[in-house]
Amino acid sequence: MDVKAILLGFDGIIADTNPIIQKAIADHFLILGYELSDETLKKIEGQDIRSAINIISDGMNIPLDRNALEEELKDKVHWKIADEAPRLNGVRELLTFARKRGIAVAVISAADQHTMHLTLERMRITGDIACAMSTSDAASQHVKGGMRTFTAGLMGVPVNECLAVEATIENIKQSIAEGFKTVALPLNKDISEVLELDTTVVTDLDALTRYVKAVLLTNLER
Repeated sequence: MDVKAILLGFDGIIADTNPIIQKAIADHFLILGYELSDETLKKIEGQDIRSAINIISDGMNIPLDRNALEEELKDKVHWKIADEAPRLNGVRELLTFARKRGIAVAVISAADQHTMHLTLERMRITGDIACAMSTSDAASQHVKGGMRTFTAGLMGVPVNECLAVEATIENIKQSIAEGFKTVALPLNKDISEVLELDTTVVTDLDALTRYVKAVLLTNLER
């Protein structure tokens, strides 16, 4: 496979956002007087804030202003994500390896731009990122063909020369549907489903780094 760009999912790859988002949501609903069951917590695992709010509100018939609640939770979690979630060492190693070989790297996130850029700045890796796109931005809602395809186009790299790395089941499926060669680092609860998809599955960040290095080194030998 001739790889000229790598598209990294922010959520679950660059930063382990899920535990922070899940705990912030559970704590916030508890303050409001609603204790989330283990079953509900499992349902919102890997979901972005708005999707989690919808799942909880619909399942428990809670009459809340979902837009206001989403903004409150975003404000609570973006600093915690930037401070606590980054997978610093492994990500830096991967980015450095790619940069030295002239491979462009993009980051795609379901988080808002502020959270994503704050985290990348705290990690001091913004200089290694060619492009950072958020699927929650208003402008992205009008993108046709998928955010990854759009991002690859911005970098001037065809889809078949990109390697996409994702963690959540929804993003893995979307990446495959857009035609990207996809590497999955899935949540434990999704592993059995991911194994049935047309994707390479790795179990941790070290395995991911080894796989990407092997792909890029194969590139150079051609």
